[in-house]
Amino acid sequence: MACAGCSKVTQIAVPWAREGSRFTLPFEALMLAPTMSVLAACRLLRVRRRRLWRVSEHHVRRAPTTRWKS
Repeated sequence: MACAGCSKVTQIAVPWAREGSRFTLPFEALMLAPTMSVLAACRLLRVRRRRLWRVSEHHVRRAPTTRWKS
């Protein structure tokens, strides 16, 4: 948001975006779609592979660790 008095630009937190991300949460969810390859997702979203992997790595780090029962 830009201040009317001094024109200084300040970022504000919004519920539909992760802090520090350039993308909205629904867009990130689309990036992580398990039914398409990384290359197909990159072409569809018009992002580079590294950007897609960074989003993926962020969500993997945040995911709770679970153990699979045999």
